[in-house]
Amino acid sequence: MEIPQSYHSAATENGMKTTDFTNDYYFWRKLSRCVKCHTKDAFTMNGRCMCAECADKANAYYREYWRKHPELSEKRRLHRKERRERLNAEGLCVACGKRNAVPGKTNCSVCAAKQNRKNRRFYAKCHPAKPERGADGMCTTCRKSPALEGYKLCAECYRKIVERSRSINHDAHPWRLDDSKMYEEKRTARKQWQSISFKRTEANGG
Repeated sequence: MEIPQSYHSAATENGMKTTDFTNDYYFWRKLSRCVKCHTKDAFTMNGRCMCAECADKANAYYREYWRKHPELSEKRRLHRKERRERLNAEGLCVACGKRNAVPGKTNCSVCAAKQNRKNRRFYAKCHPAKPERGADGMCTTCRKSPALEGYKLCAECYRKIVERSRSINHDAHPWRLDDSKMYEEKRTARKQWQSISFKRTEANGG
């Protein structure tokens, strides 16, 4: 595949090679450029691939597209519902479909954390900033008693939280078990790859 001239100029500016890039989308993602206009910086650190202007245009286009095709919108809704029910029945996360869901929940710990961050950003955007809780020196939990010096809780609320924390078996927490399993899978895969690389080196006489 012949690489466009724009690839070479953009790669040269960033000290990169273009021989490893055969896909336009991933090339501009690698450079943190907008995958549409190729000129402006994309919000790559926030998981986005387009600049604000192109993202607004794309959102407007898709809103109009789904408005004009209600039958496709209904088909997509049913497909998502079927997928969610199938993953839920299999005990998998309904968001990524890869990791096991937390017992009693529909998402895995990773996707749940992502959704929580998204919800907090949405809440902060839709609700005006409020004075920091505890600024008046009162307990941030019960709002009835003065907080301890250097803390935001009163003595009674602090005692309850400490007792509750000590009664929980943190090692058996579903999130910790799920994380341990994920890290163990990564360690196993890394050891397998190191073993394969070592065998290849020996075969090549290294």
